[in-house]
Amino acid sequence: MLTLSQIEPRAPISSAPFIISRPGSYYLTTNLTVSSGNAITINTNDVTLDLNGFTISSTAASATGVAILLNTGTNAGLSDIQISNGHISSGVTNNNGVFSGSGFASGIDLPANAAQPTYNSIVRYVTVTGCLNDGVILGNGEGTLIEDCVVQNCGQYGIDAFVVRSCQANFCGTDGVVGYTIDHCFGFTVAPGGRAIYAQNQAVDCNAISDASGAVAIWGGNEAINCCGNCENGGGGYGVTAGLIVNCYGYGLSGSTGLSGNIGIGSVGTGTGTGEVFNYKYNMP
Repeated sequence: MLTLSQIEPRAPISSAPFIISRPGSYYLTTNLTVSSGNAITINTNDVTLDLNGFTISSTAASATGVAILLNTGTNAGLSDIQISNGHISSGVTNNNGVFSGSGFASGIDLPANAAQPTYNSIVRYVTVTGCLNDGVILGNGEGTLIEDCVVQNCGQYGIDAFVVRSCQANFCGTDGVVGYTIDHCFGFTVAPGGRAIYAQNQAVDCNAISDASGAVAIWGGNEAINCCGNCENGGGGYGVTAGLIVNCYGYGLSGSTGLSGNIGIGSVGTGTGTGEVFNYKYNMP
């Protein structure tokens, strides 16, 4: 009979830092902790990384390094990367929009000087807590997908991919959930001018809260459909804004706007600020 390693050859990871330089399938056998720098670096295409339910953490006194670095370099992006099933834990906390503490700078991220994003890659079933900068970032390359992930207390971006589905990004210092298409997601931004949900094309079945001056709960791009956005700071922000707004609810505190778009269909904007601003409205009160 064939052994499991023969049926599905996988390489174990039992200590960090660890560099993946060959394509293949890898899995964690235990929790990993680093005292500084990156925990796992992926330097090649065609990698599957199963966190296997374990946690990657850092004890760095000042938040530096990345839990899983997608080392795309400056000339080409990585492709065909899959990461799943685990946790990234860091000690950064949020105090009224000021992020500080120990641990990682980012959870899953690209190098700061990366000229290209990843392509044809997926992250799913991962939680990230307390990073100074970003949570889970694949960039806007074609075929990137982040789904069923939760990010909490990240000082810059929460989650970013071409398509983001069924995710949460709570208490982010810039934008919460970023993507070309975003569906069934929740976002919360505490950044002035930030966006809790930031869809370049379409936001569907999303809920979000913005709590900073000029912030937007849901930026739907071309379309926002079946969304609910609450702007809870009266600094000129929006509950929901998009070209076409369909079956949405938006709330704007005094000085902000509940709904704003070109066309509104079956949607309601309320609040102590401006309820709604449209060029055309259909089937609306």
